[in-house]
Amino acid sequence: MLRIFFYACRALVAVVGVMLFLAVTASADTRRWSQTPPPDFFFGSGIGFTDGAGSSVSNLWAVGENNADLETPIAQRFNGVSWTSISPKAGLSSDDGGLLGVAVLSASSVWAVGWQDTGVLVEHYNGDGWTASRVPSSVPGSVLNDVAALTWRRAWAVGATDQGASLILRHSAQGWRVVHTRGNSALTGVVALARQNVWAVGRDGLVEHFNGTRWARRSTPLGSEVDFTAVARVLGTRHLWAIGTSRASGDPAAVYFNGRRFVTKTPLAGGSLIAIGASSRSDVWAAGRTGAGLGFAEHWNGERWTIASNTDLTAGAIRSISLITNSRNFWAVGTTIDGNFGPFAALYLN
Repeated sequence: MLRIFFYACRALVAVVGVMLFLAVTASADTRRWSQTPPPDFFFGSGIGFTDGAGSSVSNLWAVGENNADLETPIAQRFNGVSWTSISPKAGLSSDDGGLLGVAVLSASSVWAVGWQDTGVLVEHYNGDGWTASRVPSSVPGSVLNDVAALTWRRAWAVGATDQGASLILRHSAQGWRVVHTRGNSALTGVVALARQNVWAVGRDGLVEHFNGTRWARRSTPLGSEVDFTAVARVLGTRHLWAIGTSRASGDPAAVYFNGRRFVTKTPLAGGSLIAIGASSRSDVWAAGRTGAGLGFAEHWNGERWTIASNTDLTAGAIRSISLITNSRNFWAVGTTIDGNFGPFAALYLN
């Protein structure tokens, strides 16, 4: 009996120890988020960030649109200390336009995509300024929602045609060309793991994969009952996360690709999750907003989702979470939630 009591006590101590460890770990994780506010004059200006990416903690970019100024495209760069406005001016067919996706290769090579009155908008920054790219078959109403790049030459952009069909563009030494259109579901996110391994996700559960030769549709356990908003690679692997919203319940939905198949990893209810980033299989952040417009975020520790509250990440309505190149650090951007509509950004240092 004494021996049984001893082992029971030791087991209880072990369980308590694990619980304390997890609590401390979760607390440490959330405290690593810190806001990096743009200059004060941006707040209440109608500017909102829609996507962000960075090649280092001293070369972080955020793009979006200025809804108060005839919907003009916005691009801002954060060098770790201060912000600089480097918005594109060339290539716009009129004053109307916006940037929805960005891929940062270096301080002298950045791709950004979006929309304008005459169709899709594709811009490249070379360290000195932006240059608009010629895009074939672009018509009013077409839009590009995201872009991924392995090099300046090898890049992909996804979105929707004016008729609502999925749209995929590919960049090579010959420039941009349309390589895929079909169906009636917009593509919202893209990630490139290699030249022969590119993934795109979208509305109605749409998942497309490029194997170096052709694009093919892939299925997930969620079927068409989810609108995917973002896709992210797990650093150092061929694994993926896709995040979105259930069409039936309005709750967040997520799937994990383990290199062979997709597995459902349902987040906790409480808000919509539209952005996701993963530094490892046990360090995944997803964020968005609640129905009341407040910030909402969750963290995956390899076993379960946990709601992250009262952090600098949830101080904004997040539109994008990206992993900074060659690091385990995250960069999140979106809009403020304090009533003064403006851009929001937060940095997570591992």
